[in-house]
Amino acid sequence: MQVIKRDGKIVNFDRVKIENAVLKTCYSLEKKFEEKSLHEVGSKIENILLRQNNQQVEIETIQDLVEKELMHIDEDLAKAYILYRNKRNRIRRNSIYQQIDEMIQAKKNDLTNENGNMNSETPSGMISKVGFESAKEFALDSLLSLENRMAHERKDIHIHDLDFYLTKSLTCIQTDLFKPFADGFNTSNGGVRSPKRISTAAGLAAISIQTSQNEMHGGQSIHAFDFEMAPYVKMSFDNYYKDSYKFFFGDELKNVDVTVEEYEIKNIAEFDGLDRVKQHAINQTVKETRQAMEGLIHDLNIMNSRSGNQVPFSSINFGTDISPEGRCVIKAFLEAVDNGVGNENKTAIFPISIFKVKAGINRNSEDKNYDLFKFAQKVTSKRFFPNFINLDTAFNYNEKWDINDPNRWYYEPSTMGCRTRVYENRHGEKSSVGRGNASFTSINIVRLALKAMKSKKTIEERKEVFFAEMDKIMSLTANQLVERWEWQKTALAKQFPYVMKYLAEYNEGIKSSDKVENIIKHFTLSIGFIGLAEALVALTSTIDSEGNYVKGVHHGESDEAQALGIEIVRHMHLKCKEFSEKYDLNFGLIATPAEGLSHKFTDSDKKMFGTYEGVNSREYYTNSNHVPVYYKCSVNRKAEVEAPYHELTPAGHIFYIEMDGNPLDNLRAVEKSIDYMLDLNIGYISINHFDNYCLDCGSHFYDRQPVACPVCASENLDITERITGYLVGSLDKWNRGKLAEQRDRVAHM
Repeated sequence: MQVIKRDGKIVNFDRVKIENAVLKTCYSLEKKFEEKSLHEVGSKIENILLRQNNQQVEIETIQDLVEKELMHIDEDLAKAYILYRNKRNRIRRNSIYQQIDEMIQAKKNDLTNENGNMNSETPSGMISKVGFESAKEFALDSLLSLENRMAHERKDIHIHDLDFYLTKSLTCIQTDLFKPFADGFNTSNGGVRSPKRISTAAGLAAISIQTSQNEMHGGQSIHAFDFEMAPYVKMSFDNYYKDSYKFFFGDELKNVDVTVEEYEIKNIAEFDGLDRVKQHAINQTVKETRQAMEGLIHDLNIMNSRSGNQVPFSSINFGTDISPEGRCVIKAFLEAVDNGVGNENKTAIFPISIFKVKAGINRNSEDKNYDLFKFAQKVTSKRFFPNFINLDTAFNYNEKWDINDPNRWYYEPSTMGCRTRVYENRHGEKSSVGRGNASFTSINIVRLALKAMKSKKTIEERKEVFFAEMDKIMSLTANQLVERWEWQKTALAKQFPYVMKYLAEYNEGIKSSDKVENIIKHFTLSIGFIGLAEALVALTSTIDSEGNYVKGVHHGESDEAQALGIEIVRHMHLKCKEFSEKYDLNFGLIATPAEGLSHKFTDSDKKMFGTYEGVNSREYYTNSNHVPVYYKCSVNRKAEVEAPYHELTPAGHIFYIEMDGNPLDNLRAVEKSIDYMLDLNIGYISINHFDNYCLDCGSHFYDRQPVACPVCASENLDITERITGYLVGSLDKWNRGKLAEQRDRVAHM
């Protein structure tokens, strides 16, 4: 019989350890306990376990049995044992207290660098981080079932955002600004009137994101920013037209019935009469729209309103509004991203901007917004953003989408910038609008592969073990997500007043005292995974004639490994569909964006199994289904390998390439690469490169892994790079797993 310890290690059962624990308890009470009685306690526990005929037993189960047995013998002794057990638990948690102590002294550790968007050195960041860790402990001790808690602590799974578990909050939402802007909205300190011009609308968009962020623990995304801002561009134009008409003609207009073909600044001296009035109004509208977009981006990078002195995790989707006003918004927003923020014109970390690519709208040269698509590719080559979501993939298709429908935006998918996708809905319309992710949990699939590798020799035997273990852990994960959802659904609408009243879809008639169950059933429950590459290396490894481990191959190195990788991810995808039917909830598979998780699974597996080259020999596991960052291959090869996984991960995915140098010097290559990715049915695309800024001389340069400024030789550098789906402006905020990954990254072009 074997015992599963709290850290996941498996050891042989030893009755003497039970007897020693009881003996230590006796010493604490200065109480004598006959050796015969000690042996009887140990033997009785052992016999109970043997009768249960379990090959493995949790350590907590054994300790529970000891407590019960001691209660029959001596109540004081039983109470002392419980205190002894609690003391040991506190000691085990002491590493967290040590990390908190280091945080107080402004030292860096895994806790402070768990989230690259959070400054744990500030008072707000520090107190929030301490609170987060306490909230995690409460959730583990009081809210999770024993099975789910043990799986999380063993690192079989990782329950994301555990620190927010007790709040019943949801992860993220795709915002439709038409709803709160139609009649205005209320916040805790007052009401906001409906905007009447573009500058006000953009400012309220930032306030909307800020307000919803304080009610959720994940990202906030605007679903169709160009469509949603376009009416306010027209309102600004109408106001400027009235002012211009009065200035030139001296009369006042009550109504404006003027159509604008294109919002483009021109010299008004070239126009006469009403044409001059119109062009002057156009010029002023474009200037205001540019200023509004610049203000929005600055607001989203300075509003440290999110818990822990963080700015909101914001995303903005746009690109498919072909109206003159929509085009004006798209162009002005891209210009603002291109210009950067602050006096140094640095790359904005937020919002993550996402350009929707659609044939007939912007993909081809004859399309109305093709010029904006080309401009977006130029901007991403300088500023990392926008990313690109491919609306032409089979899995992003919606039969209700019609280019002639002014409300077609409702049927377009959008994404949370990091990668979360919410689209299919078994309870309602296929749409992203007003929906989001309720929660997600990731599986350590490398551990499953290591178990299979250690127990079997042939790949077929290993696959049998692997998939059997996979089914068990996926069922456990689904149960855990449902357990959390059952907790979340008991929340009242007044706990998330802005989200539930103004943003959530299917919220008609909801009162503040109503439970949120009928709204959040439209949200998703996501099962994630990391380390497909390492799992494949373990499963395809061999043993040489002397019994030594021989490293296997990942999906970038072998077509056979690729076939196995697709088989694994498809199996997980189909299991999520089964869970959707079983629980009548929107389950989906997500390609996990591991940040704080990047090294946690690896550390645990090294302790449990030892170290194996290519599997857990580095400080991190590769994100989800990506080819390892250290594997050198072409853009085309990487795209061909990773493309098939996007349709199998409908809850979220991303594809990226790494570029060396300044992409603006090779813009045609960027454009060709993006076109190739779009043709491969890839759903979501980003370009990674470098934007290094010298804090002493102000120079921008684009070297990989820079040591010093090439202009003034200063080592005082600010290095902006993508950590997962979002950017981080300083590598000092990266945890050790992500830093190790960053050092290993190689360019694909």
